[in-house]
Amino acid sequence: VFLLVPMRHPDGVILGNSRCNLGGVDLNRQYRVGRCCQTKTPTIWALKKLIREHQQRGGVSCFCDLHGHSVKQNVFMYGNSHKDLSFNDRYRSVLFGHELAQRSSYFSLQQSAFSTHKSKRTTGRYVVWEELGVTNCFTFEASFCGSGGDDTQSWQFHTSHLQKFGRRLCATIYKYFLSDPEFVARTLADWEEDPVYFLNHRGQGHQCAPRRSDS
Repeated sequence: VFLLVPMRHPDGVILGNSRCNLGGVDLNRQYRVGRCCQTKTPTIWALKKLIREHQQRGGVSCFCDLHGHSVKQNVFMYGNSHKDLSFNDRYRSVLFGHELAQRSSYFSLQQSAFSTHKSKRTTGRYVVWEELGVTNCFTFEASFCGSGGDDTQSWQFHTSHLQKFGRRLCATIYKYFLSDPEFVARTLADWEEDPVYFLNHRGQGHQCAPRRSDS
């Protein structure tokens, strides 16, 4: 079951705001308890309530927060990682990004980052992970501009490009969570046992280590 939640700040978007609601509040910094309430941030409050209900019914496999980015090119992702987590929990986000990079040329794993920087601990991907207990939480950023690369490989993103990426994202979610339930555990076990073999045989090796980032 895919639950699709539309933009949470249409009152701001209709006035030209890409990040904030009508009150000038960046809703992706309002997820933590103390900032999120039914009266001041009703859409975030309702989304957390929805996720909590589904966690209690049977669990939420994945939370994907889809954003636009005004500076960087390509599509890239942010995930959670922390040095105190187990190997599997630290690297499962990286593995998801790696699988997606095999399916979509628009996606850049090298531009992606996996961290729990304190400045991001009020965002959706962190709070849904840390407070609501959803293990796989990702933020995807799609450039307002387009693809990166040199001048001969760059192009402006149009709706068709984003739709194509969306299909690749859904295919990766299916592979990662549904078609082979043991895929993640098996692959991470191989990676932990012999990182050199894993990286050499799956490619993109230099991109597969979580790195600290403020994004």
